[in-house]
Amino acid sequence: MSGELSLYHAAIHRGNGRTTPVGEMIRPIAELALAGSEARSFTLRIEPGEYKRAFVYGAPHKRFGYLEARIIGDGFAHAFWLVDKPTDFEDEDWTPLGTHERWRQASMSCQIPFILSTDHALVHPTIATDAGDSGGLPALMSDVGTVDGKVYEVLFRNPSTATAAAVIECLIAEWD
Repeated sequence: MSGELSLYHAAIHRGNGRTTPVGEMIRPIAELALAGSEARSFTLRIEPGEYKRAFVYGAPHKRFGYLEARIIGDGFAHAFWLVDKPTDFEDEDWTPLGTHERWRQASMSCQIPFILSTDHALVHPTIATDAGDSGGLPALMSDVGTVDGKVYEVLFRNPSTATAAAVIECLIAEWD
């Protein structure tokens, strides 16, 4: 399979008699060739208090170069992604070691898409260093034990206990 993924982004602020644009919708900010890869588009319906997985490492889904999710209509959700150290990053053996497993989290509203523009991540074997602070900066930035890692799972959770289901539209561009 082959194809191309064109990404566009723009935000415009209007106020105090000024218009301040960032980005544009006429020319793409990136064009990714998907030779030997695929882009999957699907919708997740997540009932209150439940979660659903959007990406799980394993054949044939081992890598992605772009993941976008947006809530359709009203709603709120939490995005979680599992990172770990691969067996051999340089030789492209992406099998997770299980020695640096860490969950990352971001909250998402119905106003802005959630995007992971790569499946790469920094990881550290010690939880305190991985999540810790070092002089007002993330310890992950400067600790010698920090290594290149990768995203192995992405899931979304609807934190509501009473409102309707969250409907999340996803697009994942995967690499072979």
